[in-house]
Formats: sequence, structure tokens, C-alpha cells
Amino acid sequence: MSAPSQELDEAVEHTETIYGFAPTPFRSPQRSVIFSGSTKMLEQKTVALTKDTLFKRPLTRMEARNATTDEAAKTILQREKAEADAKTQRLRAARLAREQNEQS
Repeated sequence: MSAPSQELDEAVEHTETIYGFAPTPFRSPQRSVIFSGSTKMLEQKTVALTKDTLFKRPLTRMEARNATTDEAAKTILQREKAEADAKTQRLRAARLAREQNEQS
């Protein structure tokens, strides 16, 4: 038995143990894995290689504008988080130094 298949079996058994029933059938978009009680079947999904599957389509004007805004917002948030972390470290170091001076 292969490792992914064994992991699948263990996951289903674990679910049956905890909840008292097997998962209902569903399909995973990546590998088209089918669960049905204790019966498992793996299918390999094949995708034809075309220009649509190999290359990303260009962004529309609105998508490009939104991507620029998202990137700017993420940059601002990262900078603010870095500043807050630096302040926290500075205050922690000052507190530890003060506590050490009080003990001495």
C-alpha cells in the first residue's frame, strides 16, 4: 500500500472512530480523490497542455489597479508590524534592564 493511500485509510478510520461514521463522498480538486465509507479510489487527473493552461492571462485594468492597491496595503502593514515588533523588543529590553538594576 502506498503512503498517500495509507494516510487516507488512517484518516477515514480516525474519522469513523471519533464521529461514528465515515465521511460522505466528495472530490478533491487537486487529485480527484473519492471517499465513500471505507471504499477509497484514487484517480489521477490529467490536464491537456494548452496556451490557456501554461500561461497566466493578463490582468484586466481593474485587477491590475486592485493588485497595486493590495501590494501597497500589504507593504504598509508589514512596515507597521516591523515597527511594533521593534518597539516591543526595545521596551522589553528596557524593562529587563530596569528590573536588573532594581535587584542590584
